[in-house]
Amino acid sequence: ALGEHKASAAAYGDFISVTGSLKTDDDETKRLVALVPDAHLEIGRVHERMGASGLKNAVKYYGIVASKFDSRPELQIEAIGRTMKLLIAADRESGKAKNTSTIQKYIKQVLETWEKDGAKGGNAQYYFAQSLFQSAEYLFDAFARLSLKDVKNMKMLKPMLEKQAITLKAAEKSYFDVIDNTATGQGKYFAACAAYKVGMLYFRFKEDLFNAPLPKQVERAVDAGFPEVEERYRHAIEQVAAPIEEQSLVALRGAIQTAHNLGAYNDCTRAAGEVAAKVNPNEYPTVEKDPNLPRATTALDNNKTTDTSSSAAFITRVRRGKFTVSYKPEDIESKLTRKAPAETK
Repeated sequence: ALGEHKASAAAYGDFISVTGSLKTDDDETKRLVALVPDAHLEIGRVHERMGASGLKNAVKYYGIVASKFDSRPELQIEAIGRTMKLLIAADRESGKAKNTSTIQKYIKQVLETWEKDGAKGGNAQYYFAQSLFQSAEYLFDAFARLSLKDVKNMKMLKPMLEKQAITLKAAEKSYFDVIDNTATGQGKYFAACAAYKVGMLYFRFKEDLFNAPLPKQVERAVDAGFPEVEERYRHAIEQVAAPIEEQSLVALRGAIQTAHNLGAYNDCTRAAGEVAAKVNPNEYPTVEKDPNLPRATTALDNNKTTDTSSSAAFITRVRRGKFTVSYKPEDIESKLTRKAPAETK
């Protein structure tokens, strides 16, 4: 197989060489010359299929397409997107974000190139969707790095909640941009994943609230013989977390419904069902026990068609009026501080 790949790459290389030596200016020559960018992209794809041994050359030829063929913006987007995909996979495999800055640079290039005439053909839509989604993923990561576990006293609570609110809303908006721009065509699988990740934003926030350690002043009150202080604090946490938990379930339902309407079932769809089962096991037994789970959630929208326009309408309706919980950090902070004794020095 490796030999076949090398032969294919060589054949495309010969085509590029021969085409470059043509001296005539007839229509057939023009047609062949116009295929040179495609040949460079195909060489990159052949090397990519070789696996680890071919990745360096794959990136090389993708780079040639991205830098030299401005007349083919759709190929430039694909070439940049394929390189980006390799870097994302490398970071995921290593567990380190070594390529983040390079990936972000490529995201910017793709989004800029997308605005050019002729940029939306071929496979460009898929890699445009990938770029939007990866941009949202970095915002999700920024939110995930924030935790109430880092709050050492009640004075730190409000600033942390404000940071969480800002980063959560930024990531949510970015994921909705993915859905709005990719819910049809090649990007629909990214739209399905974006809907799932919106649910995960709220699920993670709810989990962070429930798992937050007791503030020191609450611990001291318990140690002093006042266990009811902890009970009141836990009750306050539950009151704060309840609407956020409901928000996560609404979003996960939306993710499953979106995948159903788009016909875009993937790992994100399965994960949405699994997390929904954690939030509400009565409504969602488990994905394994109910393989028809996506079809079991059509209560959100009685129209069971898989027409993509209905899905887009569904998402628009959800995000414009029925989706976002009114979440103000100062409201949560005041609820918690009312339930806890004043901090002593």
